[in-house]
Amino acid sequence: MTLFDQLFHTYGMSLQPVTLYGRQWLTNGEQIFYLKPQSAFYHPDIKELHAYSSQLIYLGDRQTAGIVPTQKGDYVSKIDQQHYVLLALPAIERPERPDGISLALFHNRGRSILNQMPSSYYLFHGWRDFWSKRVDDLSIHWNEIEQKRERSEYDEVFLRVFPYFVGRAENAIQYLTDLIMDEPVPEQPVICHHRFNEFSWGSETLFAKTPDQWVIDHPSRDLTEWIRFAVYNNQRPVSEVYDFIDDYQGKNELSTGGLGLVFARLLFPIVFIENGEAVFDGAADTEMALHRLNRLLERVDEEERLLASFGKRYIKSLPRVDWLAHKLKS
Repeated sequence: MTLFDQLFHTYGMSLQPVTLYGRQWLTNGEQIFYLKPQSAFYHPDIKELHAYSSQLIYLGDRQTAGIVPTQKGDYVSKIDQQHYVLLALPAIERPERPDGISLALFHNRGRSILNQMPSSYYLFHGWRDFWSKRVDDLSIHWNEIEQKRERSEYDEVFLRVFPYFVGRAENAIQYLTDLIMDEPVPEQPVICHHRFNEFSWGSETLFAKTPDQWVIDHPSRDLTEWIRFAVYNNQRPVSEVYDFIDDYQGKNELSTGGLGLVFARLLFPIVFIENGEAVFDGAADTEMALHRLNRLLERVDEEERLLASFGKRYIKSLPRVDWLAHKLKS
């Protein structure tokens, strides 16, 4: 059977390809659909995601995509020996920009849903152990490179800068440890994104909020990822970063402890760590990884200044990181 025959057999709909914004989608003549591999979803429970998306739509979020059940009532289908989820994309007249206000409203809706359907995936206390393991694993590769007689250009740069980034990681882990012990973090979990940025609800999803990107976490996750992307990829000025945070705070104010989590996550050098992991796992081209590493190094000074000013502006009552505080004086 063709793909479209299998889709008709599975979902009872006659779907055909359609091209929009340079990409192929599916349509039944009235609505646009998106066939997504189950492996591309970050949250492990598709049935749970179906409940979340249905509730968001019910609460008035007209930009949320729904998960289409099969004729048998399943949320995952098997087509050509692979598992897929069919998403129904809403028709959006005025796309909602992923700015501070819209993110806060999205979090507020997600929190109300989770309050009705408690989830077991909220484990921010486990960040510390997860971060530590990733640093330890990368340290093994650093030791291996030290023993090499012949090193690539990436090896040489990685060897040189690793102590700085591992030092930052250790600072972030200790900061998070102290924060959890000493400062209340009262925020409840919300529906977040794996990696949120200003293009998350863009043309790649026909401006829809799609469940494949969702995870359950503290709201600081999305704020951190938006800030990190804005600084690294789009080189946004600090004033725009603060406008985003202030807009968010105006609709969904985080506690001092919650903002401390943003700081800790920004301090943890996840871009460096993920880049190294991709190289040593054989999942990245070494030249591209070297380019990303050099670009990251070019942004270090600006990032340190952002961290220092963030601490001074938003979390004055929390302990400071001394070496960062000095950046504002230089």
